[in-house]
Amino acid sequence: MKPTTWRLLLGTVAVSAALGWAVFRVWESTRSELPNLPWSAPVVIGVFAVAVFFTALRLRPRLQRRPGHKPLHPLVAARYAALALATSRTGAVPPPVSRWPTCRSAAPCSSAPVPRSTRA
Repeated sequence: MKPTTWRLLLGTVAVSAALGWAVFRVWESTRSELPNLPWSAPVVIGVFAVAVFFTALRLRPRLQRRPGHKPLHPLVAARYAALALATSRTGAVPPPVSRWPTCRSAAPCSSAPVPRSTRA
């Protein structure tokens, strides 16, 4: 396994942004509206990012073999290396373009369908 280079991450950003833009244009020309992003998606991604960050902070002294820290088992180190590789490449991909659901009334937003009898 080799370290991830900056060129690979920048290439991933460029390619995924270009593909996202192309898909967005095609979707916009064939459909009237973009699909809504559920509110839970960015929350889950944020929680995962925080967990990976604190895991990295906790592992750093063990990887550097600082005194007072137990050395890392080789199999565990390989698992964390795979996690780091995957998160670096996934994190380089820009988020999809989407519209948040909007509310046009004072009532709370809901994604549940409105019954026909109450539609205006």
